[in-house]
Amino acid sequence: MDLATYQTASRQTALYPDRDSNLWYPTLGLIGEFQEWKLATGDDKPKEAGDVAWYCAQICSELKTDIDTALTHTNPDLSEAEILMLLAEGVKKWHRDGGDDTKRTNILTAVGCIWTTAVQQATIAQTTDLLQANIDKLRDRQARGVLHGSGDNR
Repeated sequence: MDLATYQTASRQTALYPDRDSNLWYPTLGLIGEFQEWKLATGDDKPKEAGDVAWYCAQICSELKTDIDTALTHTNPDLSEAEILMLLAEGVKKWHRDGGDDTKRTNILTAVGCIWTTAVQQATIAQTTDLLQANIDKLRDRQARGVLHGSGDNR
């Protein structure tokens, strides 16, 4: 599964308030899922990485851009604290003052850094499998009417 296909498929499962004008929801979700990914071990690590991917994709969709664009903005010199600050401050200022290129770049840099840390695995095939598994999980939840709620095993 390529990134554009993943982003389109993930957007079909995006059921949150004010979709298409709401950076808060996917940003808060990304921060939480990124922390869950960091704490996960074993088989839970790829599942959490899939959740991180979903929130990254939603932020890119809210910004009317694609994941590939976010990946061009990564900065390996940033610490995790700087990445999360860049994301939180960028989204806060986006909502407070309106969007501009600087805020957009800061948000995409944070998303790109988080994606490369949590989602990209050792090989392209592993990342592709991770993205496909995440979409399969979400489509199953959607079909069963349990997209809303919490818990990994619903």
